[in-house]
This record gives sequence, C-alpha cells and structure tokens, in this order.
Amino acid sequence: HQMFEQRIQLSLKNGDTAAAIQDLNSLIALEPINASARKRLASLEFAQGNPKRAAFLLDQGIKLSPSDSSMRLMQARLLFREDRNAQALLLLIDHAKSVIADNELLSFRASLAEKEKDYASSLQDYSVLLKRQPGNARWMLGLAISQDKQKMHGEALITYKKVKASNQLSTQVVSFVDGRLAASAGS
Repeated sequence: HQMFEQRIQLSLKNGDTAAAIQDLNSLIALEPINASARKRLASLEFAQGNPKRAAFLLDQGIKLSPSDSSMRLMQARLLFREDRNAQALLLLIDHAKSVIADNELLSFRASLAEKEKDYASSLQDYSVLLKRQPGNARWMLGLAISQDKQKMHGEALITYKKVKASNQLSTQVVSFVDGRLAASAGS
C-alpha cells in the first residue's frame, strides 16, 4: 500500500496522470474502502474529462461507506458543476439521518436547496448550522432568505437585522439586506 502511495505521489509530482490513475485503481482494488484514494481517483478522472467514471467511483464509495459524508459531498459538487442541481440535492438529502452531517455538507445542501427553491429544507439546514456556529453571518443570511420565502416575515426581519448587525458581509449583501428590511417595514 505504501509503495502505491509513493508511486502515486511521484507520478503526480512528475505530471504523469495516467500512471497515477493506474496506481490509484490498483490501490482501490486492494483497499475498496480507502476513501482518500477513491476521492483522488475520482478527482483525476473528472479532470481528465471522465465525469461518468468519477461518478461511478464515488457512487461505489458511498455504497461501501454510507456514513462517509465526504464522498457524498464530492459527488454532489461534481453534479453541481454539471448543472445537475436537483440530483445533487437529492444525493445530499439521502445522507443517513443517523449520522451527523458535517458543516460543509449541511452548508452546501442548504445552499442547493435554496437554489432549487426548497426553502423548507434550506431553513432546516441553516437552523442546524446556526446552532453550531451562531455568529456565522452567511448562514444567517441564508436563514433569513429561507424564512422570507416561507412567508415567515417576522422571523426574517429579526434575522436580517442580526445579519446587518454582524458587520461580516460585503456592501452588496448589506445593500440587499437593507432592501429586504425596507420592504418588510413597508408591508
């Protein structure tokens, strides 16, 4: 295993992607649940213009290690890059409920749910994220938008005020928040 790792590193260092892919395939044949090798191989395959092979490798990895959120997240990101947002969101929603999702998966899932107009899901994920990191203005903004879209105007108003008070976001975002606050005050 260590020999393969050394050869893979050397191949990548020397720009020999084909040799690295070959050795990674051999390593995965020996260690099917080696998530790191599987993700590196999927990444190389995607970069080489083989998104189907990359998806297949990640799908196999998810089946072998369903609680490993990193492969699920990587596959969702590949789907997103291919403009397949609905499939990416479904893949992330299928993350085992018994396994605590990491912040990266939740954040990406919340953002995707928002893009796909699934505001109930995005609201739920942003709420979980904010319990973990209450001061994260980006997640507060996501929550405020989700609340707004769910017609929870009172809650949205409070959350938009928290976003503005955080002083963590760009002037464009603050301008958007000011617009939402003005619209809320006018309604």
